[in-house]
Amino acid sequence: MKKMEKDIIDLHQRWIETEMSDKYGIIEFCCDDIEISPTSGKSIKGKTNFLNWIRESDNGSIIENIEISKREVICLDQTGSLKADFKTTIKTKDKKKHVLNGQHMWDLVNENETWKVKRMTWEIR
Repeated sequence: MKKMEKDIIDLHQRWIETEMSDKYGIIEFCCDDIEISPTSGKSIKGKTNFLNWIRESDNGSIIENIEISKREVICLDQTGSLKADFKTTIKTKDKKKHVLNGQHMWDLVNENETWKVKRMTWEIR
């Protein structure tokens, strides 16, 4: 495995760990001009707008677990992409558990030797 691929996989793992412990913390892994395309709703552009969207979407649910499978990474010079299937277990405010299965895709850029997410999209199956 190439170093660039390993670095992107490491970023992906840190994102998942951060998302489960502090969903607002994932913003550190994003480019300033990140573009988010959620399955429901319009695209979100920019770190500040993404952070506001996370806050507005916060309904008190807690992510208990995220399982990743079928992860693919492609790197070319200072850009990369990642695609993976996920299974996320969420506990709602009223203690009910829900499982979401889907796929997400990232476009990444290497900024000053650090990989950052430039664009992210996902779908829930």
